[in-house]
Amino acid sequence: MPAIDESGLYTREDGQEYIAAFDGIRDWEWVYENLRVKNIGIDDAPSSGAWGFLVECRENDALRTLLYRHALSVVVRQVMREFTRMTQPAPQKTLLTEEAEKIRPDGPVAEMLRKFGTMKEAPYGDTAEDDDETEDT
Repeated sequence: MPAIDESGLYTREDGQEYIAAFDGIRDWEWVYENLRVKNIGIDDAPSSGAWGFLVECRENDALRTLLYRHALSVVVRQVMREFTRMTQPAPQKTLLTEEAEKIRPDGPVAEMLRKFGTMKEAPYGDTAEDDDETEDT
C-alpha cells in the first residue's frame, strides 16, 4: 500500500480536533460546486474529507471524470423522474374513491349522520303506524 504524501496534509492552527458529521452527499455536492473555483480554501470546506476530495479531483483526471459522470447520472435521473411525473395521466376516479368521498367529513354521508344525531327520539307509541290505527276506529 503506498504511503500518504503528508506534504498535502494540513494542520489546524487552533490545535482543536476537527469534528464534523459525515455527510457524503453534502461533501460531494460541495466538491462539484467548487471544482473550478480558484479562491476556495480548506476553511471553506464542510469537512476535511470534502477538501481532500476536492484536491484529489483537481489533480486526478480519472477521479474528476468519475465525479462528472456521477453528476450527469444524477441529472438524468432527475429529468426522467420529472418527465415521468409530467406525462402520467391524472388518476381516474374509481368506485372506491367515489365511496370514500361520500364519507369524508364534509360529504353527504357525514351530513346525514350529523342530522340523524340531532334528531329527537319520538315518545313511545307516537309513531305513524299508531296514527293510522286510530283513524280506522
